[in-house]
This record gives sequence, structure tokens and C-alpha cells, in this order.
Amino acid sequence: MQLYHWDFPIVGRVTYKSFFTREDALEEKRLLDQRGYDTCVQQAAAYSTLGWLKDPIFSSMLKWNEATLSNIILHEMAHATVYFKGETDFNEQIATFIGNRGAIDFLMETYGSRSKEVAEAFHSQEDDLHFSEWLEQACQQLSDYYAKEISRDEKLRGREELFRSFQEAFKEIKGRFKTDFYQNFEMRELNNAFLLAYRRYFQRLEKLEVLYEHFGRDLKRVIEFFKEIKASKEAPSSFLEQWMKEKGLMS
Repeated sequence: MQLYHWDFPIVGRVTYKSFFTREDALEEKRLLDQRGYDTCVQQAAAYSTLGWLKDPIFSSMLKWNEATLSNIILHEMAHATVYFKGETDFNEQIATFIGNRGAIDFLMETYGSRSKEVAEAFHSQEDDLHFSEWLEQACQQLSDYYAKEISRDEKLRGREELFRSFQEAFKEIKGRFKTDFYQNFEMRELNNAFLLAYRRYFQRLEKLEVLYEHFGRDLKRVIEFFKEIKASKEAPSSFLEQWMKEKGLMS
């Protein structure tokens, strides 16, 4: 359950790699498959140049509803605002949180608290939290299984039954989702790369919600806190965990 990584100038270690053509992406997948890695290919909704260039808003994005569009834009703006070199997971998790919460704040100010746009943004955030809970349980079960003293071949055979159980567990919670973002997710083919690709974005959401409440539900203060973490030069995940323990925000 370790993500493969690439090393780049400026951004450091990164646990995904993007391409401008589908053909190039599939060629990279083929090479990694040959080396025995699990792989996952997904289409990127958007991307950030971390403030170095102006980031694009594609015409296709304008077909999305206001909640989705504002969430994605704020997610990418978060990367350009605060970015930790070599910390892909942490960067994506705080951007997911900022996108969710920022979209709610923006749409409340624009359309009012009782608008359908705000309701859609709340539903999106709630769905992400439900999904995060299912995903964390699945990854923990898989990690525990891989820790068993059995051969690699046995693990590869046996994990298929675990993947099926994860899909069944997802079916049981489908009724809790209020958007169609995770529609038919239980039909997706699972492997390590697929689960970790999603975990990269959603693992820390509940902790970040606690942080948000601690700062008086003020997103600007939360972002300033992330900037303070960056200025400390410490590993952001460790810094956050220790700080929250000291504040009594987690055990």
C-alpha cells in the first residue's frame, strides 16, 4: 500500500503523473503493468501550475453546476496559494477540504444560505465524508491483510475476495449519497492504485473539519495556519498531528 512516485524539479516527489494525450497515459500504464505495479488511469478535471502560469478553465467545465465548478476552481487555487514540496497527499487533501468549504462559503454569499446551489455544495461535501469513511476502512483492512505472513502469490489471490467485500460494503451505503459523483462506484475494478488514488484526496477530511471548527469556521484562518506549517519547514502531516494533539483536538 505504497504509492509509486516520480521526482521533478520545483514540486519534488509526486505520486501521480499526467499526460496531454490518452495514448501517452496508456503507454505509461503498460510499462508499469509490465513491472508488476497496480495502475489506475483517470481523467483529470483540472490542474494547477502552482501560480507560475494562469490556469485554464475549459469550456467543458462551464457545463457543470455552480457547486462543482466553484469547488474545482477553489481546489486548484488552493494549490497556487499553499503547496508543500514532495507532499502530494497532504496537498490534495487540504485542497479538497478548501474546495469543499470554500464552495459553500462562496455560494452562500452569492446565492443565499437556502439556495439550491448551497444545498448542492453541502451534499457534495457530505458525500465526500461518507466516501472517505468507507475508503479508510477498506484501506485499513487491505493493509492488515497484506501484513499477514503469507506469500505474495497468496496475497494477490486472496485480495480479490477483499475487493468484492469492499464493493458489497459500498452498496450498503449507496443510499446515503446525495449526488451522483460516486454513482456505480461499486462496479469499478479495484486494486491498490485505484484505492490509493482516491485516498490521496480524502484521507484527512474529518480531521480538517475539526481544524475548521477550532478556527471558528473561518476558512481564511485555516489557510493562514497551513502557511504557518509551511514556514516551519517541518513535515506537514507530522506537524498537524502533533499540533492537534497538543490542542486536544485529537487523541
